[in-house]
Amino acid sequence: MHPEAKIFPEMFLANRELPLQARFYPLGFPLDLETNSEDVLQAAREGWRGFHLRFAEAPVKLSVSVSDTDTMPAALEPRVVWRDHIMTSVWDPTTFAACDLRSGLMAGWLTRKAAVDHSFVRYRFLHAYAMSILVHKYLAPVHGAFVARSGQGVLLCGDSFAGKSTLAYACARAGWTFLSDDATYLIRSRLDRIAVTNPFFIHLREDAPVFFPELKDHAIAVRPNGKIGIEIPTSGLGIATAGTCPVIHVVFLNRDTSTSAHLASFSKAAAMEWCERYLLYGEQQVIGEQRAALQRLLGAGIWELRYSALDDAIARLEKLTDQGV
Repeated sequence: MHPEAKIFPEMFLANRELPLQARFYPLGFPLDLETNSEDVLQAAREGWRGFHLRFAEAPVKLSVSVSDTDTMPAALEPRVVWRDHIMTSVWDPTTFAACDLRSGLMAGWLTRKAAVDHSFVRYRFLHAYAMSILVHKYLAPVHGAFVARSGQGVLLCGDSFAGKSTLAYACARAGWTFLSDDATYLIRSRLDRIAVTNPFFIHLREDAPVFFPELKDHAIAVRPNGKIGIEIPTSGLGIATAGTCPVIHVVFLNRDTSTSAHLASFSKAAAMEWCERYLLYGEQQVIGEQRAALQRLLGAGIWELRYSALDDAIARLEKLTDQGV
């Protein structure tokens, strides 16, 4: 311990013992978590217990320290600063984190009261930093829901309110395999279009029970990102799930209340431009590798689906997987 840390412990926050350690496998990549809080460990179990080792890479590392302070962060949204491979998030003087994306190491600090909010810990500390590291080191992100039928992955893309999550769950209810509601990742080291996802939770808007009455008893809450909606473990929904599948078709959704489901070719240049919007941070070499992975994605069928009714949209997508058009 630095000698001054003994005199000014709240200034240095240095070398605090983190006796609780566990290994997890988000998206199949090894991750070592160390903490002094059973709440943090439990939050990690809740988010990642369904994953198993898929990629034999060196583990990334998250170190999360919890103080005895009984306060919550002042705001849901942190102030985030990225510069090349360095990332920091600050909520207030009691809750903050720093990360070296290149080395795969994050160190964070939060209060005891924040730690007992497992949703906050999972979303803001564990998931946010684990995925930031894994994306920087290995993956190319695509902002899209992902479903599959007969081994054919269909990536559902579109802006907010395009209906990606809703249509993905509707497909799953109709016998498709659910992979993701809004985050899909290509593996940069591969030359194919294999994607990996987190299929263990689905997030739907607060009006989901209007379309899916079986969800009426699920609590609507403000999620840690400030959005109002429902988070549901897929294990209790009676749907098929998978964590990986090749992308055969990319479908951009266009909700149109005046038309039946209609599928048409979509510009590959426009698709690439849309995908590149989400390459938000990292070193230039990494962003270049991510662009190359996205270029491979353009080898899939690229389509636009105009639709109004969910059943109509599913029928059109089933025709696409059956006939290729």
